[in-house]
Amino acid sequence: MNRKSRKQIAQALAAGMAWTGITSTLRARRRRRGDFRVFILDYHEVERGPIEPEGVVSQTRFRSHVRFLKKHFDIVSLAEAVDRLGANAPLDRDSLVLTLDDGYIGNYEHAFGVLRDEAVPATVFVATAFVDGQPLWTDLTRRAVARARSMELPESLSAELEELAPGWKLGADPVETLKHRAPDVRNETVARLLESTGRPDDVARAMSWQQITEMAAAGIEIGAHTVNHPILPTLSAEQQLEEIDASRSRITEMTGIVPTVFAYPNGDYDENSINACRQLGFAAACTTRRGFNTPGCDRFRLNRIGIGADSNHLLAARLTGIFDQQQRERMSEMGLVRSQTAHA
Repeated sequence: MNRKSRKQIAQALAAGMAWTGITSTLRARRRRRGDFRVFILDYHEVERGPIEPEGVVSQTRFRSHVRFLKKHFDIVSLAEAVDRLGANAPLDRDSLVLTLDDGYIGNYEHAFGVLRDEAVPATVFVATAFVDGQPLWTDLTRRAVARARSMELPESLSAELEELAPGWKLGADPVETLKHRAPDVRNETVARLLESTGRPDDVARAMSWQQITEMAAAGIEIGAHTVNHPILPTLSAEQQLEEIDASRSRITEMTGIVPTVFAYPNGDYDENSINACRQLGFAAACTTRRGFNTPGCDRFRLNRIGIGADSNHLLAARLTGIFDQQQRERMSEMGLVRSQTAHA
């Protein structure tokens, strides 16, 4: 079953839950028990128009999400949420955090206005090399692969892409496998691909440091997200520390703000990643493991719920926990779904 089919099924399930009132009933029942939680939502790019490819939400949908969430949750910054989780006391209400990863231009051009209009905070995690003008390698590679599908490639390169993603010419994504290759191996593959296809000139754009500083002055929290957006466990402990430290230092240099929160690229981390964040003085770090957070949780393994072009019904269903990673793993053990993690 492809991603689009899974999304259609989830949308239909969520609509059914809304029609029967299950979503609101589950939320009300949990709150009557005093079972309050911190939810962290994970967005990426926000665009003006109606086209919403994977990882992109339209400005209209983002505004609809924010207005819906304001009715049902206390929206706070990630720093405030971490304080509540560390207070060694039960939560007295549900809290929700809006996060946006990477630093795409739409975070400023389209999301920022919504956040100001609705008077809600958010946290933007910045990959600093992207802001400094270097394309995200994932975006660059996907655009090159799209061009390669209509071209004749060297046989060895075509075979390698097929090994990375069987059926890549029909839409399978080699990037998902490349993410977990050692950086030098990955970079060699990407270089050979670009040599054959040419460098795409329509790559995703990042915000400027001036725009990021303006957002920070308006109350948007700026978090670190490494320099080059690597999969951290593919790096040595020293390399991980360098990536995380350099991103924090660059944000501080350009904005005057020392980031206190971090997000692991793609949600992947290991003990070296956690140790680096602790050593550098971060207060918390986010994964992409779907789920909620409660007092006593590990603040360097915070759960986050990936959000895309979801209806408000599906957004509400995600917040009931039926799509949480723990539930998916249980269903996977029963053979009902294939276990997977969300990707940043």
